[in-house]
Amino acid sequence: MKAIGMKFLRTSAAALVLTNLIAMPAEAAYTVTLSQVGANVVATGSGSLNFSALPSDPAGPASGDMRPEYGYIALGSSGMLNIDRHCGPSIAGPTNFGVGGYTAADVVSGEYVQINNAMAPRCLYVPAGYVSGAPLLTSSSTWNNQTIASLGLTLGTYTWTWGSGATADSFTLVIQAAAAGPVASASPASLTFGNQTVATTSATQTVTVTNTGTANLQVTSATATGANAGDFTLANTCANPVAPSATCTVTVSFTPSAVGARSATLQVASNDPASPLAIALSGTGTGAGAVAPAITSGTPPGGTVGTPYSFTVVATGTAPITFSSNDLPAGLSIDPVSGVISGTPTTPTIGSTPVMVTASNGTLPNANQYFSMRISPAAVVPPGPSGVTSVPTLSEWGLMLLSLLLAGFTALTSRSRNNS
Repeated sequence: MKAIGMKFLRTSAAALVLTNLIAMPAEAAYTVTLSQVGANVVATGSGSLNFSALPSDPAGPASGDMRPEYGYIALGSSGMLNIDRHCGPSIAGPTNFGVGGYTAADVVSGEYVQINNAMAPRCLYVPAGYVSGAPLLTSSSTWNNQTIASLGLTLGTYTWTWGSGATADSFTLVIQAAAAGPVASASPASLTFGNQTVATTSATQTVTVTNTGTANLQVTSATATGANAGDFTLANTCANPVAPSATCTVTVSFTPSAVGARSATLQVASNDPASPLAIALSGTGTGAGAVAPAITSGTPPGGTVGTPYSFTVVATGTAPITFSSNDLPAGLSIDPVSGVISGTPTTPTIGSTPVMVTASNGTLPNANQYFSMRISPAAVVPPGPSGVTSVPTLSEWGLMLLSLLLAGFTALTSRSRNNS
């Protein structure tokens, strides 16, 4: 009975192994889907790879990119880690999937996977240490502000295969058009108006709205929002519907209501599921008849260590004017409001120090004055006998003079007696 039981267990185990082998797919397979998503082209991949039929060697770090003309595409990134390369003449498939040249992806995520027809033999790249046939590998690469056409891609399904029987596997790339529906994009992504006198209106600038989708786009509104929305005037020329690949425009002008930086956001709403578009608007309001600053004072004089220093930089132009300098000798600074350079120099200069003083009032150009400043060492007075400087006082000078007079008088008296 025991022998029969053991025979039954061995037979059951063999049957289970055979069943699993029959159920195991011949190919694990990896599939990449590349399509237009809004204003970007996105490639996503998932699956696993069996490269037991391909030789292996290491390669350096890499990140997502592609070159359609050479049949080359990579997803994800290895970061700073190396990757494994599996090459062999048994990899068969198309030599290209378009006419586009090399383009690096702008955004990547997930594990690094690549098919490369740019060399002979063709190669497959996977993360270092990846075990053949193990579950992989969900990765993506995104090319911002690109289209299927601008990247030189050709729609279709492209498959590379290698191995045979239990070692067979494949890599498939599906390039497809955007999903049905409207897709709005804007160019440029921001408008900058620069300096504009308060209560006056700038020249207009234009934002072009393009429908990169496959269905009609309905632009429902164009509005300015944000802190200074009232400073920006819009004119929406989009006539609905905007057909696929067609464009329309929104023009914007800037009329600042106050001095200083002004900003808002242009929002273009539509039937695009990702609506609204957002375009940054900015400009600077300046005073009426604002005049740029000009420094009219002369060159500041030099100074002496330990001696208080003062010089006023004078500038004309629309007030308020702000003064600045980062080059003054040690111990000196400039008052940003008054323009007074003051302080007590602490260190003598070796020769003259180059200095730049700037006056600004928000109206360009700023005024810059360049000059050289020399700081001399403190004066040295020779010490007296006791090591302390000796200077006669007024009374001492008087005694010295009186002594000289008495000596002279004595000499005259003595001579007069001798003559007698």
